[in-house]
Amino acid sequence: MKVVVEGCCHGELDQIYDVIGQLQEREGVTVDLLICCGDFQAVRDRTDLDSMAVPLKYREMGSFYKYYSGEKTAPVLTIFIGGNHEASNHLWELSYGGWVAPRIFYLGRAGVVRCGGLRIAGLSGIYKEGDYRKGTFERPSFSEGTKRSVYHVRSCDVFRLKQMEAESLGSPAAMELLQHLSPDYWFSAHLHVKFAAVYHHDDGDESGVRITKFLALDKCLPGRRYLQVLDIDTPSPPPYKLCYDAEWLAILRSTEHLMSYSRLLWLPPHPSTDSRLSYTPTSEEVDEVKTLFHGNLVIPDNFTSQQHNSSLPENRQTAVFCATLGISNPFSTNFSSTRMSLGSPGNSLCGNISSAEVSLNPDEIDLGDDSDENEEEEPGRHGDTSELTKEISAAPNTSTPDRKRYPGLMKTHQAKSKTSLVPVKRVHQLSSWTTNRTKCR
Repeated sequence: MKVVVEGCCHGELDQIYDVIGQLQEREGVTVDLLICCGDFQAVRDRTDLDSMAVPLKYREMGSFYKYYSGEKTAPVLTIFIGGNHEASNHLWELSYGGWVAPRIFYLGRAGVVRCGGLRIAGLSGIYKEGDYRKGTFERPSFSEGTKRSVYHVRSCDVFRLKQMEAESLGSPAAMELLQHLSPDYWFSAHLHVKFAAVYHHDDGDESGVRITKFLALDKCLPGRRYLQVLDIDTPSPPPYKLCYDAEWLAILRSTEHLMSYSRLLWLPPHPSTDSRLSYTPTSEEVDEVKTLFHGNLVIPDNFTSQQHNSSLPENRQTAVFCATLGISNPFSTNFSSTRMSLGSPGNSLCGNISSAEVSLNPDEIDLGDDSDENEEEEPGRHGDTSELTKEISAAPNTSTPDRKRYPGLMKTHQAKSKTSLVPVKRVHQLSSWTTNRTKCR
């Protein structure tokens, strides 16, 4: 499977798809899947810009609206996670994931899907210590504070992801998941740099040291290394369909009662209050989920564009998904509810937190950085695949592309062969994506 990984999108869908088209034509390959690692900016119209936490001079429509309206169709199956510059009211409607346009799928606040035998997990947003242990209390319409806190990673989402079987950086939450799940690949964005490394896990088995190949990519700008192509062996042949992961669905269902929609601090299960501490799904729970979906885990192509405004219309995809799985729909959830959180009535350890105390994160990347203003586009450079980092696997007995023609080309190798990335013991980089090669069940 040819998988293209892209860094920060910043609404440049037209440009990204154009570059992929050039790459396919020049190299004679077919790209099967595009993964975007954040700042996707799924802006449907100008009202969505009000919920995007960026300086006014960066509030641009981008090109996503063309794919939402049907003016254009994505040429490649695309999945993405959210970053810290998003149309938050749009993504909030799809907290559990869903189609934002035909062939473009949002993975939700946290989510796991399967495609061609790959298990792909994602964690949207960025880490901020002050919000990490709160419930998911934000709800449109957003204030200046909540339009930022809504994209901060929450410990309850990390807890859910940690219940996955471990087949599958500056961010402590992401590092915790990396160490727990030990995925084959980890893709990242946000810091606007290209950085490759190998993470060596301490508990390697007898067959050798277990590693995770880590890759962070830049944002979509002229001359920047924001795109990489991986050739990953998969047990399933094309065409590839996007499927729900049965174990992840079972986890969402079994942990529903643990979730909090309050500003108070969220508490994970504890021996003193909970009879069950691990929610790694049993075979019975997985079978129950499969029954609910009538044995068909292919994600339905049920995208429809719909009117949206401040009255908070219900998203049809979210309504159907929640009803089928038997979990709460965010549109009808009582956002004052909480599960035995610190700061609940009678608990003096922590009081409620007012909206005025929601602070900006000093570690976040500001789109208003002066360096962005000084980046000028060079004619003919935007979209030139010769300036991109590419990692395309050559067919047996076939020579690799000419380096003189493509000066930005990285060394070609099979995904299973010895990596050419730099080995390190620990990676401190904001991380968001994991992939594993597994057989779909």
